[in-house]
Amino acid sequence: MTNTHPAIDAMLMLVRENRLSPDVVAKIESWTHPRRLAHTNRPDPRGALDAKFSVQYCVARALMHGAVTFDHFADSALMQPELRALLARVTAHTHATL
Repeated sequence: MTNTHPAIDAMLMLVRENRLSPDVVAKIESWTHPRRLAHTNRPDPRGALDAKFSVQYCVARALMHGAVTFDHFADSALMQPELRALLARVTAHTHATL
């Protein structure tokens, strides 16, 4: 399991149980183990590999689509305006008690 999977799973659960969509979400905060955040805090991914390890990107895609697929990591997918707008609302923090 990569370090982004728990956050993806949590967002997918929220999307499915609450029928969330980007237009009703003002802010997303992701709380991660301090050792994991060092690898996944990539708020502005510019390439496919960067996006794969970006908790912000993965959570945004999960909210936008209700899934995270291989196509979401194509370089052409990284600069979509609606994605960039959502990424600006996603922050990642260390969890104090982990």
